[in-house]
Amino acid sequence: DTADLLTVVEARAWLALGVPFQFGDRSDRGDPAVIIEEQTSIALKARAVPEHGWFKQSWHERMVPSTQETLMSKTKTKINPKPSSKRQARARRKRTMTPEDLLRVVRVGDPRLAPDGSRVLFHVRTVGEKNDQPTELWLADTEHDRVRRLTAGTRDRQGRFSPDGSAVYFVRASEASEPQIAVVALDGGEAEALTELAPGSIGSIMPSACGRWVAFTYRATDPERTPAAAEARKLSGASEPPLAIESPWYRLDGDGYFGNQRWSLRVLDLKTGDVRILDDRDQGWGYDFDITPDGSTIAYVTNRSKRAYMKPEAQQVRLVDVASGKSRKLDWFPPGPKSGLTFNRDGSMLAYGGRLGTDDAYSTNNLELFVADMKKKTTRSLSEKTDYCMQAFILSDSSEGGFDSQLEWSADGKRVYARVGWHGEGRLVSFPLGRGTPSTLF
Repeated sequence: DTADLLTVVEARAWLALGVPFQFGDRSDRGDPAVIIEEQTSIALKARAVPEHGWFKQSWHERMVPSTQETLMSKTKTKINPKPSSKRQARARRKRTMTPEDLLRVVRVGDPRLAPDGSRVLFHVRTVGEKNDQPTELWLADTEHDRVRRLTAGTRDRQGRFSPDGSAVYFVRASEASEPQIAVVALDGGEAEALTELAPGSIGSIMPSACGRWVAFTYRATDPERTPAAAEARKLSGASEPPLAIESPWYRLDGDGYFGNQRWSLRVLDLKTGDVRILDDRDQGWGYDFDITPDGSTIAYVTNRSKRAYMKPEAQQVRLVDVASGKSRKLDWFPPGPKSGLTFNRDGSMLAYGGRLGTDDAYSTNNLELFVADMKKKTTRSLSEKTDYCMQAFILSDSSEGGFDSQLEWSADGKRVYARVGWHGEGRLVSFPLGRGTPSTLF
């Protein structure tokens, strides 16, 4: 069933481990046990069961409870019992979803494989009665069929394994505190905040393979719209000031009104605890970046044009030396939008989703898969002879949406795996670097 597709990260994880993955049976579509998350299930299907809210593994019919809290109920009630007749099966399939069902929706997403392949880290998101969305981090054991909750915060997201797999870095926030980068050890203990950032937003985080840095994007809140400023106006009786903008790029659905505030690319030094700005001149959508395998350099995309919103072709690829903070433009990259920067294992090649010309990333033309040879200083498209688009994403009420290109290199560096949308379905496609045609894996 092509609706039960894996993300690029999941596919790499499960194919590498040789874990069998069994797609769901079509007969349970429309059942009271509503399938919630099909695209990012890390081989676990989240089902909103009215009575229990269970999770059920798709490659096993059971899950062994761990010593810590699991997502399994301890009752013995069966999920999806076999219908006693075809009429009962049809009745279950025709059940209408009610508004109350939305409060039982449980979503899992953003799966990450541990360096040794023994665990998968993912987030679990529920819906609160006040329409809030508590998010926690969970771990799945790939060998012993166990899952357990790793964090108990209300807004924990973007979990990323440390290079040795002993800890997880993540973004933590709450209604009472601003987002900060935190770390939690897998062998126990409480999470510890590593930053003391001013009010603002954290975009992407990425630990370096060398274990020295955590790179991340950050955008400060307008000083006139911080919680402290709002409290001061309340005490003085002042009204909220108008939002004065200098660019048509001042708000975004799901992000709110950010006015003239822009993203910066920063790095957290895990030895000293210091946070340094590597680049803060972007005027557009923000930074897309990847760290070289040795951890010394970051490649990133930025648009420094004062009319960035109107000139997507002004995006440039730059390299910054993390230790010194010195950056340089790679002027041999062609003009056009770029996303999903991903180095191969030795850092000699860089894959990305891009387009030639002046159209932005949301053009009606396909966003193609490009690879850049960092030594020869050349780029070429691997998808130009296909109709695949690296930004043909799938939107759903029950799955985590993703808009950037999702790319991964094969272990031998001879292929690039990409998650693409195709006729309303998500697919995992393998693109060879040499001769040959792309092949659909899922």
